[in-house]
Amino acid sequence: MKHRTGLRRRFLSPVMACLLLCGCVGQGTPPPRTVTTAGAGLLSGVERHVSDVLQQVLTGDTAARRMYGQWLAETGDTEKAREVLTPVAEKGDIRAQYQLGLLLAGKNCAGTRQGAEDWMRRSATGGLPAAQRTLGDWLTKGCGIPADPGAALGWYRKAAEQGDALAQNATGAALSAGRGTARDLSGALVWYRKAAEQGSALAALNLGNAYWTGSGSRANAGVAFAWYALAEKNARPDEGTLRRVAQTMKTRALMLASARGRGLASVSLANHYINNYERPTFRSSPLKDITE
Repeated sequence: MKHRTGLRRRFLSPVMACLLLCGCVGQGTPPPRTVTTAGAGLLSGVERHVSDVLQQVLTGDTAARRMYGQWLAETGDTEKAREVLTPVAEKGDIRAQYQLGLLLAGKNCAGTRQGAEDWMRRSATGGLPAAQRTLGDWLTKGCGIPADPGAALGWYRKAAEQGDALAQNATGAALSAGRGTARDLSGALVWYRKAAEQGSALAALNLGNAYWTGSGSRANAGVAFAWYALAEKNARPDEGTLRRVAQTMKTRALMLASARGRGLASVSLANHYINNYERPTFRSSPLKDITE
C-alpha cells in the first residue's frame, strides 16, 4: 500500500506541473475551506481525474497507460514515456503505437527516426486516422524518410475516408497540385468541402480561392465570399495569417459580387455556411487524448 501511495505521488508531481504550465489551472487558488471560484473547482476536477487515471495505470488499464505516457511526454520525460508506451504498443494498441511514433520522431538520430516510422506505419496499417494522416505528412515532406507523394496521397485518402478533416484537406491539396497523382481540380473541391463542413478554416479558404479563380469550377465571387467568410469565422487563434487573408479576400469577393447584383445573395449564403459549419468553440485541455 505504501508503495502504491508513493508511486501515485511520484507520478502526480510531473503531471500536475504540466497542467499548471499549460494554463488549465490558474495560480492563486484559495485554500480548500474557501474554495468558491470556478477556477478552483477546475483544479479539484483535474486533480480527481489525474488521481483516477494514475490508479488505473497501477491496475494495468491500457487507456490510462496511454494517457500517462502522453502526460510524461508533455512534461519532457520522454524516456519514461517510452517505457510506459512501448509494452502497450507491442501488444498491438494502435493508439499507443501512434504516440510512440510521435515520441520517437522528436529524437534527432537516425535510429529513433526509423523506429518512429515503423511504429507510425503499424498504427496507420491498423487503421488509426491520425497515424495515416501523419504518415502522409512525413511522406509528403520527406521528414526523416524519403519523400513519396504517391504513397502520401494513399495514406491521406485512407484517413480522409474515415472522416479526418485534416486529411480531407490534404487530399484536396494533393489533387489540386497534382502531387502523387494526375491533377484533379474538381476532385479537390469535393475533399475541400468535406473538410470545410467539419470546421476546417484552411479548407474553407481553399474553397474560396477555387471559386474566386475558377479552379475546378466556374468562377463565382458570391460563393467565394461565402467560403472566405466561413474561413475567417473558423480560424483558430493560431491561424492569424489565414484569418487576415480570408478577411482581405472576403472584401474583394463581396465588392465584385455586389457589382454584379449578387451582394445580398452572397451574404445570405455566407450566413448559411456559418450557421451550419461553424467550428464549435471550446477551451483546449491538456487532458485531451491526442490520438482522438
